[in-house]
Amino acid sequence: MTNKPILNFVVEPAMLKRLDDFWHKHRFPSRAAAVKWLLVWALEKDPKVDDAVKLYSNQIAQLRKQVATLKAEPLSSSDAQQSLRIGELVLDAADVDFPQGELARIETTLNQAGYWLEQARREESRWQRVYEIIRPKLDAAVDHVLKQGKKRTR
Repeated sequence: MTNKPILNFVVEPAMLKRLDDFWHKHRFPSRAAAVKWLLVWALEKDPKVDDAVKLYSNQIAQLRKQVATLKAEPLSSSDAQQSLRIGELVLDAADVDFPQGELARIETTLNQAGYWLEQARREESRWQRVYEIIRPKLDAAVDHVLKQGKKRTR
């Protein structure tokens, strides 16, 4: 067990893939070692808050595109529609100009928006898969009932 503080945070699946690619490409002994190296490297660059604001603005723009994509083809699942709406509401909150000291809050807000948009995608694809599985069985059941009906009318 370590006496050092533990850092624990949530990232989007795409970010995790980028981190894992970096980890493997540069042969770090662990994901944690790769993340620590990246944190030290980034902090040595002496980042400015304005840079972070630009980054978050770009993330907001990307999330807005995801919302537009999800809205372009209306979601068939009400769960997916609800997740999309929550993601959009959270994103609206992130679109407000946050004071510089509140960058952590906007990052959390963007992560929440991304989460709900991903939920909308998952719900929709889950319902699509259920439909694809059930549809042939429904068709077969309907065919069976129709055949039984024809036999009885003869």
